[in-house]
Amino acid sequence: MTGVVGRLARPKKIVTNYHSGGTPLPLEGLLSSHIPTNKTSYMNEIRDLGVHVSKHMGKYFSKYRSFGVDVAIDSSFKPWILEVNTRPDKHIFNALKDKSMYRKIVRFSH
Repeated sequence: MTGVVGRLARPKKIVTNYHSGGTPLPLEGLLSSHIPTNKTSYMNEIRDLGVHVSKHMGKYFSKYRSFGVDVAIDSSFKPWILEVNTRPDKHIFNALKDKSMYRKIVRFSH
């Protein structure tokens, strides 16, 4: 797992896509006031889901080195896999204030 980023839709919109005006934010900060009691456990669950899906996809699509797993979180905090990208956009991480995750992803992709 090299990175996790949350996206916030523009006011009165539901699309969170970065290129459609969604704002990338650290997931922990985005969900901090909404996460159920054990924040660390919940964040680990989301990360574990991404790792599990990526490992599974890697078994069937071994020519790809990385996967981007898009996950939506509903009002009950249940994660839903929306799609898995074989060429994830690493530049969304460069839009975060803290560039450490972006640098880690760039190092991994070379």
